[in-house]
Amino acid sequence: IAGKMDEPAASVLDKLPDDRRSKFDHNLARVISQALEKYVLERFHSVDEMHDAVYACLINRGEAVYSVFISYRVATEMPLARLIFDCLNHTVTPGGHRVTVYLDHARLVKGQDWEEGFASGLLHSLCFFPLLSYGATAPLADIPADRKDKVIASGWEERPAGRARLRGETGDAEDNLLKEFTIAVSLLERKQ
Repeated sequence: IAGKMDEPAASVLDKLPDDRRSKFDHNLARVISQALEKYVLERFHSVDEMHDAVYACLINRGEAVYSVFISYRVATEMPLARLIFDCLNHTVTPGGHRVTVYLDHARLVKGQDWEEGFASGLLHSLCFFPLLSYGATAPLADIPADRKDKVIASGWEERPAGRARLRGETGDAEDNLLKEFTIAVSLLERKQ
């Protein structure tokens, strides 16, 4: 900690092995950094202030802003989404910015309304990163009834990734991937 006073102390995230860094809470890393500040005036001013900061880490799992939101279909892209999260979360860009990734599996709090949770994560993300594959997109495409037998005989699945295809009707099952795409497109249109 001591030494070059004009350089900030290293982040605990930079000291963790790569396989543990992505799982470490970004907010707790900030609390530790503030507690280890070289200048006394930049540290916590009281035990109560530090207690409140640590407690907030225990009850809040979210970030104010995420660098990246990973959108994926659980049934087909979960392993890839997890790999990207593990490799990218808490890395540092060449410009010195810490990357914070939103992956619902890692960020949603047990008991939290999951729809509200992933929508909030997406709304607070700078970049939308959809993982697209046949398994992700095929359930979004209906097969016309008059061509169904022919299309299925040519290799198309009636229930890709174990899901009924969406038909654009009010009776369609809810599709979270489609909800994420819809929110992302709305956000993009608002920015233009």
